[in-house]
Amino acid sequence: MKKNKNKVIIQILFVFFVSIYLISCQNIEVKDYKKNSEEILKTNNDTIEKIKIPTH
Repeated sequence: MKKNKNKVIIQILFVFFVSIYLISCQNIEVKDYKKNSEEILKTNNDTIEKIKIPTH
């Protein structure tokens, strides 16, 4: 009985740590994605400006 209880505690801790790890990884990915999308938007705007200039 005691062995099983320890196993359960270890499993809960493991799941807890894995979930924290995944959440932290997700946050990093979201930050990178935001940064990248901002850069993409900026380059798109620059390209649009370049295209607009010759038509005027």
